[in-house]
Amino acid sequence: MDSVDIASLYLKELNFLAFQRQHVAFDIEKINYYRTGEFRASASSFDPPLRRSEFIYFDLNAIRSSESPGNRTKNPSGLFSEEASTLSRMAGMSDRVKMYFISPWNESEDLDGITARLVAQMAWYFWEGCHLKQLDQNVKRESLTQYLVEIKNLDYIIKFYKSENTGKWWFEEPLLDNEFSNQLIPCTYEEYQATAKDKIPSRILELINN
Repeated sequence: MDSVDIASLYLKELNFLAFQRQHVAFDIEKINYYRTGEFRASASSFDPPLRRSEFIYFDLNAIRSSESPGNRTKNPSGLFSEEASTLSRMAGMSDRVKMYFISPWNESEDLDGITARLVAQMAWYFWEGCHLKQLDQNVKRESLTQYLVEIKNLDYIIKFYKSENTGKWWFEEPLLDNEFSNQLIPCTYEEYQATAKDKIPSRILELINN
């Protein structure tokens, strides 16, 4: 059993962000992943998984080594330092986050302490996100704007919700289990637009079919 399988035994949901396929040995079809290119095309694509996360681990090896010389793995490609700071800020703005880990780096190879400074910078942006976030925890549906999308090939309507205060979006997960039915799942405006055009994103399709 590989590490991803083991983790799935203890975690309700596991997401990999800024994913680089060439560095991964296991079957990516078994995991929830978001590519680096997706983030560069639209930073908001990483917002839903971050908003659902309570524990966030940032592996510094996801940053290209030219931006973080203290990395243990010397990768020519990866995130830029500004992108790492943006992700840290987004993590801080999550309503549910309880812990944020940044690791690892090799101090002896950290030229001029650049990686240590980058970690401090990321921590600062995480704190800023925590300070600025507008909480939508315990949000009540009646305070949200509802959008109904009827899908031709489905026997129900997908309900989307938007907070006019924060601009955040959710959709209602139509689970059969009464204990967990009708949960609001974070999503993006782009996912709502695609669904409205009868082009349901694979992430939403997977959730509503489970």
